[in-house]
Amino acid sequence: MGTVFEAENTWTRRRVALKILDPEVGRSPERVQRFIREARSATRIEHPNIVDVLDMGEDKPTSTFFLVQELLRGRDLRRMLRDTPGRKLEADHALTLLTPIMEALEAAHQLGVIHRDVKPGNIYLAQQGVHVIPKLIDFGLSKLVRRDPTERGPATGGGMPLGTPYYMSPEQARGDTELDGRADIWSIGVVLYECLTGRLPFEGVNVTSVLLKIASERPRPVDEHTDVPAELAAIVHRALEPERDRRWDTMTAMLLAIRDYRAPIFGLATSSSSVSGAIRLALPVDIDTSEAIDEDVRRAMLARTSSPPVVVRPPPLVERLTWQPKTPPPPVAPISTPPRPLRNGPLRLGVVLAASPTTGAVAMRKLSKLLAPEFNIAVAHSYANLVDALAEGELDLAWLPPVAYVRAVRSGAARLMLTLEREGRRSYSAAIVTRAADTVTRVQDLAGKDVAWVDPWSAAGYLVPRCMLRAAGIEPDATFAAQSFRGSHEGVLQALLDGSADIGAMFCRIAENGEITGGAWHDDRRIRPIAVGAEAVPGDTICVTTTLSVADARKTIARFLETAARPATGPLFREVFGTDRFVAANASRYEGLEAALAEDVHSR
Repeated sequence: MGTVFEAENTWTRRRVALKILDPEVGRSPERVQRFIREARSATRIEHPNIVDVLDMGEDKPTSTFFLVQELLRGRDLRRMLRDTPGRKLEADHALTLLTPIMEALEAAHQLGVIHRDVKPGNIYLAQQGVHVIPKLIDFGLSKLVRRDPTERGPATGGGMPLGTPYYMSPEQARGDTELDGRADIWSIGVVLYECLTGRLPFEGVNVTSVLLKIASERPRPVDEHTDVPAELAAIVHRALEPERDRRWDTMTAMLLAIRDYRAPIFGLATSSSSVSGAIRLALPVDIDTSEAIDEDVRRAMLARTSSPPVVVRPPPLVERLTWQPKTPPPPVAPISTPPRPLRNGPLRLGVVLAASPTTGAVAMRKLSKLLAPEFNIAVAHSYANLVDALAEGELDLAWLPPVAYVRAVRSGAARLMLTLEREGRRSYSAAIVTRAADTVTRVQDLAGKDVAWVDPWSAAGYLVPRCMLRAAGIEPDATFAAQSFRGSHEGVLQALLDGSADIGAMFCRIAENGEITGGAWHDDRRIRPIAVGAEAVPGDTICVTTTLSVADARKTIARFLETAARPATGPLFREVFGTDRFVAANASRYEGLEAALAEDVHSR
């Protein structure tokens, strides 16, 4: 349909991808509408695993339509499979790459958008610093299930099967016009089948024979091609049911089944052999993990992936403010430090006691005693010191909250390995609060007030609320009469109660029905919220120093997980870290915080 160029915005100097519609194609109103639909569909969803559309328009003198997108560097999944021996991936690697794409499709379906052309060529593995972020591209064949009333004309040519034949659902192959999200479920099922087996579920001598097989046959079972657990094979085959009423009802249902299959670490493993199977998922997907793993080990322990970002719905009386900037974070420079060998002796784990209200000195002492001589727990005075120690190789791994992780990874100090999963984590967000007796009811009333923040390393207590205010058109540094740091959420609460601050920023928990259910201030009737963050804040992390090689990073996290899963230490890990389980980290979940940090630093 056109040509894609690498281009530069002459005002901002940002490198972008410029997609120009071919002039001949531009003479077709239907193809022009498809081109426009691509931009509108992608911009509506705003998901970190969907390519970001920055602008679009028409060059009037030439009647040429163009689309400006974020510039992605890397390769698509089709090329990756072509370059992989046997053209297939191990199950955990395939799910690590495709789960974020399923989450992106889930977000699209919730807005009534179906992609209709999900295939390896439209799954781009974007290299962002040390990480690979799967991105879903090309919504050119998308269809709004709930049509935009301002659009005229049919969404597609009547009865014309649109898409790529091998990945079409049976209803697409028949030319049905009434499609829904289950068409994408079929297509992602085909992609997963191909990644697991190295083969397509339906092949033929020509397009017609392929479409006939798709419309009338069932594929050969996955586990006849390759050795995969029966539970995973069942998930794939349910996605490939010819009758769409027998497929997964929604992408959410399929994701839940995959997460149940990729069982949580805590409660399942007590031996070192059973833990090591989780390590492949804990590593960034660009790291080579092709070495063989014992089958019993691989099946015994697979870490769950992070859940998709959840938009919280606060009550109507509390203002809901977005905090994720639309501008993506600047790229991270690749790590170039020569790795050092892993030290003999105990591993050094860095923590800051103030990171969680559940962290106590007594529990920490007990844990330190139980971990010796395998681990030495180093308690740092601040996250700045902790990140510095990680960068210098004075620590092997560290527990970092989200902002500390973002700072560490951008400085090249940390490699993300695991995320801490807590009860209610999906609704963990930020709140701007004040005294119940105060006359302030909106963020527009904050001029001249005194604000209390937690500290610059706090997400809910500093960074996120500042971005919430900017999203509402309010520059914090120009609005407040005075700003102070109180060191903890409890300190912010005390500042409000003793009158030394008018406004405070603190964490909160919000239920699915929009009810605010938790926070240091929640049960105190003297405090009320003015605004809450519209998006959930990602969880704390376990990171490994980048001064270690990939192989040594794998060994380090294996020892950590083995220790965390032991019956004697597991309860203390839960108490100290305030977590139910450690899960494989998804770096794209932290892109919003990276962009927020860049925006906040730039504004000052």
